[in-house]
Amino acid sequence: RLRRAYGADGTTMTTQADGTRLVTDGASTFRLPTTNFNVRSFRSNLVLRWEYRPGSTLLLVWQQNRRLNETVARSIGFSDPFRSLNEPGDHSFVVKTSFWIPR
Repeated sequence: RLRRAYGADGTTMTTQADGTRLVTDGASTFRLPTTNFNVRSFRSNLVLRWEYRPGSTLLLVWQQNRRLNETVARSIGFSDPFRSLNEPGDHSFVVKTSFWIPR
């Protein structure tokens, strides 16, 4: 199988204003979509563990996951991790307890 390199070997490829690429290969003309994207993500966990008696514990866990995909890429700046705090996210809260029964 041979790989075709657009923009060489008699083909042309020009970048359009919207970021897509217009390819002409002989009589065929088609557009290639832009594949640039940025992902902003913030994940955090908070775990509280309390041993209320020897061998018996209570765990409280809170987890959040915030994420956004941007279809147009731009330069990444120092403030981007903090911008992810404003995105919608999923929150989970878990309670687990264990109780030790002596013999």
